[in-house]
Amino acid sequence: MTKLDISEHQNYELKTSWNDEVLKEIVSFANSEGGTVFVGLNDEYEILGLDNSKDLLEKIPNKIHDILGLILAVNLRKKEGKDYIEIIVHKSSVPVSCRGKYYKRSGSTKRELKGNELNKFIQSFSHINWDAFIEKSATTEELDYDTIHKFRKISKERLSFSQETDDDIELLEKLGLIIDGNLTRAAILLFGKNPQKYYTSAIFKIGKFNNEGELVAQDVIEGNLFKQVNNIEEILKTKYLIFDVSFEGMKRIERLEYPTKALREIIVNALIHKDYMGTAIQMKIHPDKLILWNEGVLPEVIPVEKLYKSHPSLPRNELLAKIFFSAEYIDAWGRGIDKILEACRDNELPEPEFVEDFGGLQVTLFKDIYTDTFLKKEDINERQIAAIKYLKINKEISNQIYQKINDVSKATASNELKDLVKKSMLIQKGITGRGTTYVLCSQSERANKGLKGLTKGL
Repeated sequence: MTKLDISEHQNYELKTSWNDEVLKEIVSFANSEGGTVFVGLNDEYEILGLDNSKDLLEKIPNKIHDILGLILAVNLRKKEGKDYIEIIVHKSSVPVSCRGKYYKRSGSTKRELKGNELNKFIQSFSHINWDAFIEKSATTEELDYDTIHKFRKISKERLSFSQETDDDIELLEKLGLIIDGNLTRAAILLFGKNPQKYYTSAIFKIGKFNNEGELVAQDVIEGNLFKQVNNIEEILKTKYLIFDVSFEGMKRIERLEYPTKALREIIVNALIHKDYMGTAIQMKIHPDKLILWNEGVLPEVIPVEKLYKSHPSLPRNELLAKIFFSAEYIDAWGRGIDKILEACRDNELPEPEFVEDFGGLQVTLFKDIYTDTFLKKEDINERQIAAIKYLKINKEISNQIYQKINDVSKATASNELKDLVKKSMLIQKGITGRGTTYVLCSQSERANKGLKGLTKGL
């Protein structure tokens, strides 16, 4: 049987005959990246032919126009005496529905859009960001004026006109947060008494997990976004994170286990770029790393690998970004990632990991250079890796403990510990005997020996 070569077509659908269900396929292409529908072919690309091709050539364009509102190229083709029809569908500049239902392509199939996914799709054709839309049921009585007054004080350097009026409503109008007396979504999120009344996912979840992956503590942070930032930072410092204490002469130095600058950047960036029609922001704190996941994928023009390079700022919520910038919560649009990377380097930590997963962006901060990826690259065995992981929690290890956790002899433990010292992963404390212990070699100590460990991809 005659087959059709459609290798030049990236997106296509094959139909043996015409019926109105084909209209849904056309809609899915129009709402995606376009494609071609072939009528008169089977799934093996064989041309079956059409007995009523001339009638269809008149019927199909009319159906498409009357039901979908589209004018498409519908072509009658013939090969080796067999007719088939080619329908060329271009990406539409407006949402297209079929009898009130919307479809998009997902791989090689179509799927109906519903709920939040449909709302996001419709909104994507608007030139107004989500946070700039009016929330008509909200009133100015729901504003937290204490937060507005604090904003005035911290924004006076970057927002000179904030001092020109004592009228809080007038100030928010000048900022584009109130339009014709109506609150925008951004106004509610930034300055509302209870934003969660309107946006239930506008919360920040924190969970702490032990070595076995069990949840040992959790908190849910609510309130407007300014209060969230301050409360998140406070609870992290008082409940979840540890301060490393050192001394320079008589001076006591306390350093948080993760850089404060990096923490603030990932928190504020998550709040700015969050998809508030999705689920809550989630921060998971593990013994050796901190993971923050936020729903909302990156813009197509900025894939993950470009985050490590200079790139423009394309905030999902421009009003939120504008106000946070005015309040000096962010320094410059597009430099957030640079500041996170710099903070980690300054604190002798590996560069963080950015991954798009589960419809959102995940950022991982590592507590030390001895990440799983780093250890796998090194010429050490599983017992030595187990010892390093033990040290990441317990600070020091002895020959006896090495024997116990790895079930090996004293001689094996001694040889493998000496090997880790030779590779500048451990530092020996004491010379011989029971008093000898081993600690992890820090990044700065490795750097002094000309060794690397603070590179991208650890």
